[in-house]
Amino acid sequence: MKKKMTIKEKVEVKINKCNSFVDLIAYMVITVICCLGVITLISAVTQIVIESRTCLDEKFNMVTYTVGLDLKNKQKEDVVDYHMKNFEIGKKGFNAILRVENDRVKQITLSNEKMETDNQAELMQKLNTPKVLEKIKKSEMPFLFTKSGFKDVAPYMIVGNTLYKYRISRTSIEGIYILSASGQDEYIFKIIRILSNAMIFTIIAVPIFIYITRRWLAIIKEQLIDLEIRIRNLETTGITTQPLTKVVHSRNEIGKIAEAITSLTKTLDEKANIDQLTGIKNKRFLNNYLLKLEKDKKIDSIGVILIDIDHFKYYNDTYGHLQGDVVLRRVAKELEKIAGKKNIVTRFGGEEFVIVSRNITLKELEKLCSKLVEGIRTLNLEHKSSPVKPYITISVGGAISTTSNFSGIAVVEKADKAVYKAKENGRNQYIIDKKI
Repeated sequence: MKKKMTIKEKVEVKINKCNSFVDLIAYMVITVICCLGVITLISAVTQIVIESRTCLDEKFNMVTYTVGLDLKNKQKEDVVDYHMKNFEIGKKGFNAILRVENDRVKQITLSNEKMETDNQAELMQKLNTPKVLEKIKKSEMPFLFTKSGFKDVAPYMIVGNTLYKYRISRTSIEGIYILSASGQDEYIFKIIRILSNAMIFTIIAVPIFIYITRRWLAIIKEQLIDLEIRIRNLETTGITTQPLTKVVHSRNEIGKIAEAITSLTKTLDEKANIDQLTGIKNKRFLNNYLLKLEKDKKIDSIGVILIDIDHFKYYNDTYGHLQGDVVLRRVAKELEKIAGKKNIVTRFGGEEFVIVSRNITLKELEKLCSKLVEGIRTLNLEHKSSPVKPYITISVGGAISTTSNFSGIAVVEKADKAVYKAKENGRNQYIIDKKI
């Protein structure tokens, strides 16, 4: 009979499979990179060989013969230019007519109009070097369509970032020479760049990819094993190392995920109803709570108290917003203490708070409002910039309503109007809207 695997063993098998899969992917990536590097290298070398074996000498013979005849017969400039362009060698190759005076190249007429001005100046400098001037001086007119006139390998020079192989021939006109050049990028630097990029990617990127992936899988493995241990403890003793309010025992992965999601949703919902500064309930909770009370048929009356800290803007301007936050927390804590667990205290926004009381009478509401005003006054929190008192005070407005005609928005508006009247009367007091 096949032994049943534990959750831990199953997790370890899956993780090991994942590790093997990651290794396989990594080896495949390395192989592909190496293959691409080899293919790129072969392609670059092949391109270089093809370019270096272009018919430089044959075309040189043709351009020399054709352009030489054009110059001898004094053909128009556009005819000469056409023949020079017609026999260009490759995309970067060019032909040129050189005018030499006193053993110096004085003028260059290029067939390749795309050559940049800086490169043209560099070309002039290269042509006036002793080595090239010596070749110009010893140049001859080769026989047409043959290589018999070339006893040496075509020389080369670098202009800009391009390596040119070239030939120079004299013409029947004194001081006029023809230059023909085939060009390609400096292939040595190109090969080095390709190989270095491939090596850097292979040596650095792939190991980092393997390390990060394995580390990620190891973290998942640790979390799943810890989860398995906690569930095992619950199944055996009913005790877990971390508090869980409600646990649905599940032996399958879907059950574990559902349990985690339920717990997370509950936590997020609780946090969404808490004011982050004061730690009491917020306006979102208040709105939902009032809607819930509107539908509750077991409640006889509802009282709403709206509290506003007097001249709090002056306080922030004088003592700073950080100290203002301290005062808001002190006031919120004191309001909760005075209201007691029976009533709900919420932060309405800014320096305003709302207290909701269920099944409260008008007399009880007045008594609670009086306690709130007196309680904040006795905190004796300094407020020298207040026109009312040299300490923090509050203005309070109260309203009450029965559930038969209860509207959350309406009763809050009534309490708000009562606060406004308290402010008009000089603040540091409470006003009750006695219309039920």
